[in-house]
Amino acid sequence: MRPRRGGRRRRGAGGARVGSRRAQFADQGHRSAGAVLALFSPHGFHPDVVDAAARRRDVLLVGIGALYGGEPVRGPA
Repeated sequence: MRPRRGGRRRRGAGGARVGSRRAQFADQGHRSAGAVLALFSPHGFHPDVVDAAARRRDVLLVGIGALYGGEPVRGPA
């Protein structure tokens, strides 16, 4: 995994960060209870995020390889 801009890698907050985004959408008036959240990254995902997403049915991880057809999208079937 390459470092993000500024030379620092993002540490995985996993499910906590996803939960806060869902709450943010709800606060804005969106119905987010049944939504599947897609996370996109051109550089891959921190292992903590991959592990957290594997335990959830409401998160898709889409890397650059998945966008161009070389890798699968990780998430609910």
